[in-house]
Amino acid sequence: DKYENYELTDEQWRRIQPMLPPEYTGKKGRPKKDNRMMVNGMLWMNRSGAQWRQLPKRYGPWQSVYARFAKWRDEGIWEKIFTAFIISHICLLCKIYFSNKA
Repeated sequence: DKYENYELTDEQWRRIQPMLPPEYTGKKGRPKKDNRMMVNGMLWMNRSGAQWRQLPKRYGPWQSVYARFAKWRDEGIWEKIFTAFIISHICLLCKIYFSNKA
């Protein structure tokens, strides 16, 4: 699959999925698009350097992906995810460092 390098692995998805807002809130109206598909579209945008209008159709309408990206940006979701990854990497480095000191 030519998009494989742009998409989250199951392990990566398992780590970030709990930090994302729920897809289904019980509100009336059109159901939200799948969060994983949206994130994969955002990753494609980031890694490709393309314009939003060039987003492959497999990720859904570019307007939907952009709207979700902007909403999560404004709500601090991305900051929360990146902070969690930074902390987990620091903890891992500390564990490695101190296990080598013993």
